[in-house]
Order: sequence, then structure tokens, then C-alpha cells
Amino acid sequence: MPYPRLSLAALAVALPAAALAGCGDDGAVTGPPPLTTTGTTATTTTTPRPRRPRVVTPAGPARLRGEVVRGRGFRFRVDPGVVDSTKRFRRVIAPPQKLLVGLAQQTGDVGLIGISIRPFGDLVDVGDRLSMRTEAVEGLRGLGGKSVRGLPDARLGGQRAYRAESLGRFESQKVLVIRYLVARGDRLLTIDGLVPSRSRAAAEALLRTIVRSWRWTGRG
Repeated sequence: MPYPRLSLAALAVALPAAALAGCGDDGAVTGPPPLTTTGTTATTTTTPRPRRPRVVTPAGPARLRGEVVRGRGFRFRVDPGVVDSTKRFRRVIAPPQKLLVGLAQQTGDVGLIGISIRPFGDLVDVGDRLSMRTEAVEGLRGLGGKSVRGLPDARLGGQRAYRAESLGRFESQKVLVIRYLVARGDRLLTIDGLVPSRSRAAAEALLRTIVRSWRWTGRG
């Protein structure tokens, strides 16, 4: 299907970035029936308590509190001067992506960060590293990015993150986008950092605190 160019709306959509619907404890728990006694003999029957399912898909909106962002299933820190811009991004983001949080540097559009989630869609084998690397690159290329290329893999909360970068436009500025793509459960978590320059060092610095401090909390 056709993809928009890297305009304000397109980049906010690109801020998928990616993470994910939460799993709770949806099993019923049945307690033991009352104790029955016949003469001197008593019997008790207890239904085993079901095991709590493993949380694999953190989801839901995140909230910035001071310099800590907390969402359902994850948390991370941001540098001083980063403010919540979720409402701004949410006005232009389109399904099937779900924006978890949008962040911006207080000085303006010097640095922008978007964290979103989306279903795997047509990604055939999420366990295939080649497929994931291709998804990271093609996701930016499909949104109109130029000079798109893959970057070395990284770790996000102990989990492999596939990376790519591209040049594009955000409003009237030329921007560099660095994307982190993580498979979790049946969704893709995407973290996009944007800076108005060709400096990868500047984009990496924008994301460094988030990536280093990211923790999966096990709640979803």
C-alpha cells in the first residue's frame, strides 16, 4: 500500500514505535469447597490455583513523572529538559499503531522521541533476525526516508533491538531518524529518535539515557 512522505503526520506515524498489548490474569480461581465431616472422617477437595500467565506484551499509555517514564510493563529515564508531547503526536498518529508516549526537548524540536506499538502484520518470522533487520530498514524506507541503512544491533532491557537510520523531513527541517525495533509478544515496539542534523552522534545521545535505563517491569 502507498506510504506517506516523512511529513509531520508521517513521522509521527513512524514513531511507532513499537510495545505492546498487556496480558493479565484472566483465569478464574476456584477455592476449596466447605469441609465435610461424616462421623470421625473429614475430606477436603481443593481445585489447583491456575498459574499466572507470563507477561509478554507491555501496553497502554506511558506517563512522564519528573525524569522517569512509566508504562504498563516498562519504565525508563529521560534527561532533564525532556517534556511530555504525547497529545501532540497522538493527534496525527494513525492505526494500527498505538502511541505509548511522545517526548520532546523543552527547547523545541531540537530532539523528538516517539515510542509506539503495532501488530506484526506481514512480518513472516519474528524469530528470524534477517526478517527483523529488513523490517527495521524497510519501515523507514516505506515512509519516504532517504539514505536508509541498518545499524548494529543493540540491547533494550536485555532484549535484542534491531536498528536503522534514515534522512527525512519534519516540518521544514531536515532530520535524521534512528529507529530501535523490538519484538515482544505479538507486537513490535518502535522507538524513534529525531534530530535536525546528519549527526548520528546527536541522535544516539538523545536516546542513550532511555536505552540504558529501559527495564521491563513484568506488569502488563
